[in-house]
Amino acid sequence: MGEGFGQWLAGRAEWARWSLSPGRWRGWAVAGTGAARPPADPRARRAQQELVARVWQDLCERLSAAASERVAEVGEVLRTAELDLDAEESEARAAYTASLDAYHAAGRLLDGDGDHDGDRGGGDGPGPVDATDAAFAVVLADRALELFAAAHDLHAGRRPRPPVVRCFYNPLHGAAHEGGGASAPGPRKAAKRRRIRARDVAAERRPACARCRRAISAGLAPEVLPALVTVPAGRRGQDRYLVPYYAAPAGRRRGTPTP
Repeated sequence: MGEGFGQWLAGRAEWARWSLSPGRWRGWAVAGTGAARPPADPRARRAQQELVARVWQDLCERLSAAASERVAEVGEVLRTAELDLDAEESEARAAYTASLDAYHAAGRLLDGDGDHDGDRGGGDGPGPVDATDAAFAVVLADRALELFAAAHDLHAGRRPRPPVVRCFYNPLHGAAHEGGGASAPGPRKAAKRRRIRARDVAAERRPACARCRRAISAGLAPEVLPALVTVPAGRRGQDRYLVPYYAAPAGRRRGTPTP
């Protein structure tokens, strides 16, 4: 085991807090994300479309920079660590190979190989990566590190930690929170007395971080990761909309990997 990985392993708890803390990636969302009907007035419509373009461009630039930094840090860990596996260590070898695959997939997303229509925020040249691609590059990089740790655990005869289940609404929020909503266990009598609200049931439908879960329970919209989609607008050409990444049509979703 190389010194680089040994140092990282010793600080694994600190890494987990850094990587999966909602505070680290808070703000990588767009408030009020949704396909609002465009104004009928041409000037108002043009102003709306310009605002969408500016918001998306800013998000792409900021998230591309943060994702590139994260992927580079994970790559440094993978390069400086050493793992000599015997031929019979099939599980450890599979985890190690999957780790490299996830890391390379993250790099391809940052290189602009995600599933989008070539519009990465406007401007000439390569420009910033599509924000949704950049977000999933972060997810893949973190998954690569999880698999890398699993390979070392298996090599050392330890049971790997279970994979992190991330917030469905915005994977950058980190680990999903196991809340105490409608499905929370408890004494039978207490369960009968407790009033189960439709909002609480909705909050339990998908894995969600604590903040998104609280928002849904309060009847508010969670801080979703947006995607940019374009729809035909007749003689006007196309209109742009920011929608939740999971609501984007399959053919238009930006680089959603399946690690």
